[in-house]
Amino acid sequence: MTNESPTIVADDDEETYVESVARFVSAATWLDDTHRPALKVLRSLAKVLDQELDKGKAPQAALVSQFSLTYRDLAGKSPAAAKTDDTLPPPLDLPGDWR
Repeated sequence: MTNESPTIVADDDEETYVESVARFVSAATWLDDTHRPALKVLRSLAKVLDQELDKGKAPQAALVSQFSLTYRDLAGKSPAAAKTDDTLPPPLDLPGDWR
């Protein structure tokens, strides 16, 4: 644990998906040319999601899911994400037949 306060970002309901992606990309200094294909997917999905919302439609769950997966993949490449330990603890060594 650190003594630093977490950074809280205000949620702007008026922000479009495209604007949100642009803000993410400008803050994601770890992204480089190797991430261009995934960024293309993220931007393309953002445009489609915004178009659906502009038409007054609820975005398709599959589009939102793919957008989220692509975003999380890119965000997970950050140096801060690489420092987290996502490994599972070792299995319990229980004595005897516990089943």
